Amino acid sequence: MILRRTLLLILEGVSVLAFFATVVVALMFIAAETPSEAMARGLGSVPAGCEVGFYTGGRYFCWYRLANHPILFSLTLVIMVALAAAMKRLLKISLSGVTPNKSLERTRER
Repeated sequence: MILRRTLLLILEGVSVLAFFATVVVALMFIAAETPSEAMARGLGSVPAGCEVGFYTGGRYFCWYRLANHPILFSLTLVIMVALAAAMKRLLKISLSGVTPNKSLERTRER
């Protein structure tokens, strides 16, 4: 019982961290600036060879342009939704005290 709860807690923690990481990646896609936009803001310049930059920590870092990488952005959103569903499922399992196998058995009986 303790091992099960510990495992659920670890899985919930990993899924929450991964979810927030995908949120940050999605926001980086949205907030990325082209070199001309970066120069207009006057905060610095996008590193040479980068299609766009993401401003954080007082400088620009290379990132991907949403218009050039829509599949990568879509994949980020799909992973975000999958992680949200996993978090919901893990929370439901941990609150109900039912193991995933028992809930599947109940479904098959109906």
